[in-house]
Amino acid sequence: MSVRRREMFTTTLSKDLKQELKGYSDRTMIPMSKLVEKAISEYLGKGTKTN
Repeated sequence: MSVRRREMFTTTLSKDLKQELKGYSDRTMIPMSKLVEKAISEYLGKGTKTN
C-alpha cells in the first residue's frame, strides 16, 4: 500500500498569469504544479521544500 504525500486542489488564475506560468513551465521543463507548490511554500515562509 502506498502513502499519498500529495493532494489535488483547484484554483483560478487570470488568463495572463496562466499563460506566463505555462510559458515558464515549457521553457524550463518544470511542471506547473511544482512551480505553484514552490511559490506557495515560499510565500508562506516554508522555504523551498517541495516534497
